Amino acid sequence: QRVEEELVYYDTDEKREIMKLITDVVVSSAKSIKMKRDRRNWSVEQKRNLLFDAGDPPRCWICGAKFHKQSVECYLSPGCEGDIPLPHQVDIMTPKGLYQDDLKIQIDHAIPFSRGGTEENDNLRLACGWCNRYKSSHTNLYDVGGITIAGNQEIPEVSSLPKPFWSVRFMVVYGKCQFQGAEGCDKSVKSEEIRIAPINTNGAMNPRNLQLTCPEHDPIRSSRLQSLRRARKVWGKKA
Repeated sequence: QRVEEELVYYDTDEKREIMKLITDVVVSSAKSIKMKRDRRNWSVEQKRNLLFDAGDPPRCWICGAKFHKQSVECYLSPGCEGDIPLPHQVDIMTPKGLYQDDLKIQIDHAIPFSRGGTEENDNLRLACGWCNRYKSSHTNLYDVGGITIAGNQEIPEVSSLPKPFWSVRFMVVYGKCQFQGAEGCDKSVKSEEIRIAPINTNGAMNPRNLQLTCPEHDPIRSSRLQSLRRARKVWGKKA
């Protein structure tokens, strides 16, 4: 009724268009709620199969990081409350390990569930909590804002930081070392953890200035790893 009252000042065609937009939003919300209800609970056997597919040792399909032993144990044990040890040093570009949820193993949909992805095994992957959280249901590099995150005076070598989703999106799309001076480098997320780095170390960490590198070709390896305390101070509530 309130919508109808608000439409008094529009002509017939405009009313139809507005009502169509409202209907689309309502239908989309209803589908999203239904899909969340339909998600299944995974059996231990299904989890083990996904763990087997994640390699030996099992790795996050997005960034290539090896899962910690305690992460694997909690993944296979429903209701596990065990502590996953946080790292002493954190990658300041992709600060996985600031919190325990970052290191938990989660079942991810390669094609997001909300974008039509299925629950079939060929659409399921294991991801670390950090990558899975920032991958979310986004599918476009510019689904998030285009402004970089400011760095911190404690780490003068890092003037800005990339939005976490940008890093994750690069990893999902490319998944291998892209360093320009490393033609033929075959390092990928299937064999080791891949890093996000700037093409021009003096430039801002925006999508046009980002690339993936293996540890060997990392142009900022001297300032990348920071103590957990400093990383938390830099990222604050942004991560």
